[in-house]
Amino acid sequence: MPKPVICQSGAALKQDDINEFAKSFLHKGKRVFAPAGFTIGIALALAFLWFGWQGFAFVGAVLLPLIYLFLGRSRAVAQSTYASRQDAVRPVAAPVINSISRSRPARHQHDPVLFQPQISTHSGEVSGFCAIRASCVESIIPHQQNGTSMGAPSETDSEPLFPLSTILLEAKKLPRTCRSSVQIIYNLAPSQMDDPLLLQKVEWELERLDLPPRFLRIALPSYLCQRQPGPPVIMLLRKLHELGSQTGLNGFGSGPRCVEIVQKYDINVVAIDPSLTTGANLSINRRLILSTVLAMAQDLGTETLACGVQTSGEHELLSQLGCDNVQGPGIAQPMPPEQVVGWMHTHIKKLDYLPRAFGDIA
Repeated sequence: MPKPVICQSGAALKQDDINEFAKSFLHKGKRVFAPAGFTIGIALALAFLWFGWQGFAFVGAVLLPLIYLFLGRSRAVAQSTYASRQDAVRPVAAPVINSISRSRPARHQHDPVLFQPQISTHSGEVSGFCAIRASCVESIIPHQQNGTSMGAPSETDSEPLFPLSTILLEAKKLPRTCRSSVQIIYNLAPSQMDDPLLLQKVEWELERLDLPPRFLRIALPSYLCQRQPGPPVIMLLRKLHELGSQTGLNGFGSGPRCVEIVQKYDINVVAIDPSLTTGANLSINRRLILSTVLAMAQDLGTETLACGVQTSGEHELLSQLGCDNVQGPGIAQPMPPEQVVGWMHTHIKKLDYLPRAFGDIA
């Protein structure tokens, strides 16, 4: 039984339907193209009659065999052209669409998308929204009670948190002012790193939803801090920069490859590993380590983001050490896009009355 695939409108199609569409397309094109030779032949015949009427019979005698040869040649070219097009279309249509449909895990269909704001420590304004799964937020609560923290979504699950199309569709519900000035952060799962069609999917989704490439930041998983990235990852980073999207790296400071990746592949934003930020304001040793990691990122010329910020003390320390952006439950809890407008209104009011270092604590 043919496997159903997903077309651009979201309707389910079968492989036979795609083949039938391709045949119909070629048949219609043949009806448009085939009369071209006949039309030109008629024009030559009229030219032959006109020259004969004007008395240039020798010119007409030359045009008559040319008319016959051109009509025969145009028919042969038309047949060979459409035969080659028919062979080229059939094997291409299904695999690409099938690959897009397979990238949409069914188990996340009823798990709503939440967005957690990221705040600039320099201006207090919103600099981005990180897409998070609702069930993932529920799993964070026990960790917070034990004194630990969480920044980027867990990478123990090899599947992506959401298909990119789901994230961008929900992001379009954000206020227009947000869409024009902030970024949506999409955290890649390890299983997506070797997908040869990932870049094509990113380009297709942005174009389909009419979103600029700068609207999206692709964040790489933290395991890349431990080992050398493979050729697919290197090609992905280069192509994303050419496209105009920003790139990020999760878990900065957690492995020996952090500096190498940022230097070689021009990473725009690094997310400090949450284990370095939790309780750093209460421990001199943690503060020294955090200060060293932030200084290293600043020397590399990349923007920094601290995830999992829970208290005003951590927020104040990160601001003093020069961290560019903060995110966490102490800043704002993840929320559905419908609640972003109200939260933004409240946040702007806080900026008018409270100091920058403390004004964003919810």
